[in-house]
Amino acid sequence: MPQPRALHHKQPSPLRAMLALAVGAVALGGCATQSQVAGLQTTTRALEERNVALQQELKAKETMVSQLQDRVASSEQTIRQLRSRNGELNADLLNLREEYRRLTEQLANVGAAPLDPLTDQALRDFAARNPNLVQYDPARGMLRLSSDLTFSLGSADLSESARESIRKLATLLNNPQAQRYDIRIVGHTDNVPISASRNRFPTNMHLSAARAISVHQALKQEGVDPRRMEIAGWGPYRPVAPNPPKGGAKANRRVEIYLVPRPTGIADVPLNSQEPAEATSRPSPTDPIK
Repeated sequence: MPQPRALHHKQPSPLRAMLALAVGAVALGGCATQSQVAGLQTTTRALEERNVALQQELKAKETMVSQLQDRVASSEQTIRQLRSRNGELNADLLNLREEYRRLTEQLANVGAAPLDPLTDQALRDFAARNPNLVQYDPARGMLRLSSDLTFSLGSADLSESARESIRKLATLLNNPQAQRYDIRIVGHTDNVPISASRNRFPTNMHLSAARAISVHQALKQEGVDPRRMEIAGWGPYRPVAPNPPKGGAKANRRVEIYLVPRPTGIADVPLNSQEPAEATSRPSPTDPIK
């Protein structure tokens, strides 16, 4: 036979138990009234309703806390991922900086190499005869012209003494031994902004390129093949000495002439006999200054 089911009685809530105790106490006291019992019952219901509301509010708060904890955990994971990515980007940046430094050095020394003994000695002798105007770097096959002696300040017009030196240099560069080299002419300035000659040279970059062009033109006029020559201007961006707070460093105002081996496998373009003559740059008695 099936076993009889055990009877389950709903446990009274604590508030109801308290109410029962209170009613019992009043009844035992012999002075319980219907209105008192009703009042206690009303209070109990109100407290129970308040208890339910508080429990619901607690549950909502617990849900909110759980959601916030999930968000915090997600944010912490995102932070870890971002920190890891930041580390990777910093490593990439360091690698790029090193690559940039290496490429910059390579660019600065493209083709720079010791010259053949005859040309090297000829340039050494040339520099020795013009010690105030020219410095020679045999390791790089480079002549450095002081801009302060080659040009007036703020000007790209060659001085007469510089023209005479360039005339002698052109003879050297036209020697058969030296004709195996191309000629790279690079202008540099200090960091002092252009002032009085701004209408001619808006920036130091313009001035450095114009000075390189002036040397190029002077060499061309002295018979150096223009197909061998290249010009560039770095402005103030390749200093060889720190610029003081005022005035700029004299060493940074310069034109460098590099002799670099001519590339093979490149055909020379025929010179155009109808090419317009380039204007000869002459010193002006009223050259503006920077």
